[in-house]
Amino acid sequence: MATSKTNQPQRGVTVRRIAEEAGVSPTTVSLVLNGRGAKHRIAEPTIARVKDAARLLQYTPNDLARSLRKQSTGAIGVVFPHLLNDWAHHVMAGVSSVFDTANLVPLIVAHRGQLEREEAELNMLVRRRVDGVLCNPTHGDVERYRFVERQGVPLAFLGDAPDDFEPPAFTAWDPEAVATPVRHLLSCGASRVVYLGFSDPRRVTRMRRDVFVRCVREAGTDPDVSLMPILEQGQPINGVMSELFGASRSRPDAIFTLYDDVAMQAIDWLQDHEFRVPADVMVATMGNSKIGGPRGYGLTTMRAPVVDEGRAAADLLLARLRGETPPPGGVLVAGGELVIGRTTRGGPA
Repeated sequence: MATSKTNQPQRGVTVRRIAEEAGVSPTTVSLVLNGRGAKHRIAEPTIARVKDAARLLQYTPNDLARSLRKQSTGAIGVVFPHLLNDWAHHVMAGVSSVFDTANLVPLIVAHRGQLEREEAELNMLVRRRVDGVLCNPTHGDVERYRFVERQGVPLAFLGDAPDDFEPPAFTAWDPEAVATPVRHLLSCGASRVVYLGFSDPRRVTRMRRDVFVRCVREAGTDPDVSLMPILEQGQPINGVMSELFGASRSRPDAIFTLYDDVAMQAIDWLQDHEFRVPADVMVATMGNSKIGGPRGYGLTTMRAPVVDEGRAAADLLLARLRGETPPPGGVLVAGGELVIGRTTRGGPA
C-alpha cells in the first residue's frame, strides 16, 4: 500500500482517493465501505487494505449524499412546547434509547405554546425531509398536522392528542394516574376539592378530568361545577383563586392541578392571602419539577414515568415508519409514584 503523505485530516476525502491509497478500484472501495465486500466475494486482505486506507486518510462518510440515495435522512423531528423543568430532558432520555438503536437523530424544536410557531416548525421539519415527527401538540386547528402526513411524513403525538385528528397515533401517561393524588386528598379529609385546569379539548386532558369527576363521585359527593374552573391558556390564576376563596362562599379545602407549575402559582396566591398550606388548603398535583420537590415547594405530586413515556412514543413512531397501523385508543403508559410532600396533611413537616 502506498504511504499517505500526511496524518492530518484531509478535507473532502473521496472514494477515488481511498482507491489510489489502497491500490484498488473505486467500485471495490464503495462496496467495502458500504459493508457489501463479503457479499461480492472481495478477498479479506483487500477489504482490510481498503479499511486501513480509509482510516489513514480519516475518511468521513457523506451521510447527506447517502440519505438522498436512500430517500431517508435518518432524522426525526421532535416538537416540544418548551424545554423547562427537565421534562423534555427526561422524555428525550427515553426517546434516545430507542432512536440510538435505530440509528436515528432527533431534531428538537420548541413552539412555546404558539400555534403559528408550531406550524412554522412543522413546515421546516418537512422541508428538511425528516423521516418522521414526534409532537406534543397544542390545541386548535389540526390542519398543520394533516399537512405533515400529506407530505408522506409519519406523525405520532406525545403526551396528548387532538380530539378531532384521525387516526390518533399517540402515546400518553395513563389518565388513571389522576386517581391516586385525588384519592389521597380525599383520604386526608378533603370534602371540597378544586380541579384547577385550563381550557384544553385534547383527548387525554379530557380523560383526566373525567377521572377526577369519577373519584369525587366515588367519595359520595356530586362534583360542584363551580369547583372546576376553566382557565384560558396563559391566563393568570389570580382572578379564579379570588373567586374560589372569596369570603361570601363556602371555601375549598383542597386543590388538585394537572401541572406542577399551576400548583406552585396556587400556593403562592394562598400564602400571599394568609391561607395556610396544608392546614387550611391542601394542594396535590402531577409532575416532576425540581423546584416542586422537597427543597422547593414540597409538593405532594404524582411523579410521572417520563422516560417510559419517551420510550413508548419513539417505539410508536418506529412502528409507523414500518407502516403499522396505530392502536385506535393510543398507547397509554402505566406507572408513576405518589410522593407525599408538605402540601397535604400527613406529609413531612
